[in-house]
Amino acid sequence: MIDQEALQSRFVSLLTNSGVAPDVALDNWDDLRTRYSEGHRAYHALDHVAAMLRHFDTIKDQLDDPVSVEAAIWYHDVVYHTQKTCPDREFHNEQESVNLAKEHLKGSGFDLSKIDALIMATIPGNVAKSKDEEFLQDIDLSIFAQDREIYKNYIQQVNIEYGFVPVEQRKVGRLKIMQIFYKKDFIYNTDHFRGLWEKRAKDNLSWEIQSLKSEIMKMKNKPANKL
Repeated sequence: MIDQEALQSRFVSLLTNSGVAPDVALDNWDDLRTRYSEGHRAYHALDHVAAMLRHFDTIKDQLDDPVSVEAAIWYHDVVYHTQKTCPDREFHNEQESVNLAKEHLKGSGFDLSKIDALIMATIPGNVAKSKDEEFLQDIDLSIFAQDREIYKNYIQQVNIEYGFVPVEQRKVGRLKIMQIFYKKDFIYNTDHFRGLWEKRAKDNLSWEIQSLKSEIMKMKNKPANKL
């Protein structure tokens, strides 16, 4: 379980240290916490943010602008829609997250253009254009390199978030995504996290890919129910 009081204190301190009024910072926390607690979220919740912050704390001295990176961590998934929650319109989670961050942090000392770029760098497939973006992308994918049981739990959480998608379709889509990551020369950008995480991440992805292939094959070979 995460310590929400500690997270609140950290978030409010980050904002007030950059010129956001304390009452506004508290209001922003309430909004952020409410959004990350939405019922359709399982993985993309405050636990994910807290995990990223733990990894951030280990490398923040290597960053050019740790304040902007920390702000981007807090806000990068603050808006999170799926086709189930927004079936009647297009949605762009990262851009809408940027927009909310700018609304929350306007008039402060934050570098909003840098936070914008950092959040947009978390879109899968986007290429990092700075050292800070490289570290942020790596931290966002830290789940790939966790112990197998934690990784399995992550898969279950993603399946919950996309439970509205038919099972075989969901597995085929997941397989394609995982194969893209696995076929990359490196999952992680930075030497720091490659040394710590690359091998375990590749092992986890290889295991999941083989599991998905086996599950999809069984589903395709399953006899149709007779009427």
